[in-house]
Amino acid sequence: MLLVSCFSTGKNHCNVWDFPDVYESNPRVVGNGAVMVRRLQVLVGSIVVACAWGAPAVAAAPTPSPSAPPIVDFVEISGDALATPIVLSSDKHAQRQDVMRREVKWLIDKTPVTGPPPPEQLGPKYTVVLLTMGQATDRFEVYPMAVGGPRVFRPADQPGRQVAEGWFYGRLSLPTSLLAAGVPLEGVTPEPGMGGQGGGLPASQPPDVGAMIGDWSRFMGLNVAAIIIIASGVFGLAYVVRRRI
Repeated sequence: MLLVSCFSTGKNHCNVWDFPDVYESNPRVVGNGAVMVRRLQVLVGSIVVACAWGAPAVAAAPTPSPSAPPIVDFVEISGDALATPIVLSSDKHAQRQDVMRREVKWLIDKTPVTGPPPPEQLGPKYTVVLLTMGQATDRFEVYPMAVGGPRVFRPADQPGRQVAEGWFYGRLSLPTSLLAAGVPLEGVTPEPGMGGQGGGLPASQPPDVGAMIGDWSRFMGLNVAAIIIIASGVFGLAYVVRRRI
């Protein structure tokens, strides 16, 4: 009744003294209503304070740190019949760079195994320098057409250090790897799929999936036939042994 009276007067707020008739007729109800209102105010205030203290602070999004640039490896080849050095990078010539790097990287810490051959038997010389992020790390002199097979010389003067110089037998794949890198070598047949000088297949050419599936099918067919023959022999032998027993 008190609330209805308040709203009927158009007041935003009121108290019991504004309506003495209501208070006199129902003092207990009005008193209880006031107590309930105060309790409700206390409860709402407590909830607000609890939410304010309990709400997690919104942290500002961390500023992403700039990512480190990717490590790029290089192989530089210079020497006879090359007007300018050939530079292979791991981001633009990944396959050829990796193949050429592996031709000499394994000799970095190896002990020399042979002596210097006669100069007239060495053939054309090429210098291969390994670089990481533009800094030279290792240097080798390679002789892909040497008599008796490829030879590699590791100079004592390496980038930033001194090592024991020495001669090594190079891998038999050294001539084709140099050819794929772009070094013009006469009488060397390029390996399929390596590309480079001499007309090899480009490294990006897709594989022949049909041929691969056909080879796999023939292989699996032979395996299945072999399994059937072996199983038949085992069952036949077991049957004979059982009949005799």
